[in-house]
Amino acid sequence: MWVIRLFLILSVILAVAQPPAKAGIFRTGNGLWEACGADRSAEDYYTKYYQCSAYTIGALDALEFVSMIEGRGECVPSSTNVGQITDIVILYLRNNPGKRHYPAPNVVALAINEAFGCAIMPSPKPS
Repeated sequence: MWVIRLFLILSVILAVAQPPAKAGIFRTGNGLWEACGADRSAEDYYTKYYQCSAYTIGALDALEFVSMIEGRGECVPSSTNVGQITDIVILYLRNNPGKRHYPAPNVVALAINEAFGCAIMPSPKPS
């Protein structure tokens, strides 16, 4: 019985002692460009490419989920593959350096909106 109590006490101490999670946006388009814009001849190219691809697909999945919930429907055709989505975001980042300071999920949404002519993320309404 004392082992269970000790385990519970240690669990509570460890849970309380954890530093708070940082709130906010994971990265901006500039941070995403660091991974997505990697030079193909660089030693870490594939590591950065896969970071870019994983982030892009994760953001797209979340954006599509919200789009479905809000009734805008799907944006990306089901025949589209991961490489194509990653290429679309890389091209958008390359061609729009003035928008790289935007939050990274917004950059992904803008790239997808432009490529597929849809509104995976609606434009902000003027106030």
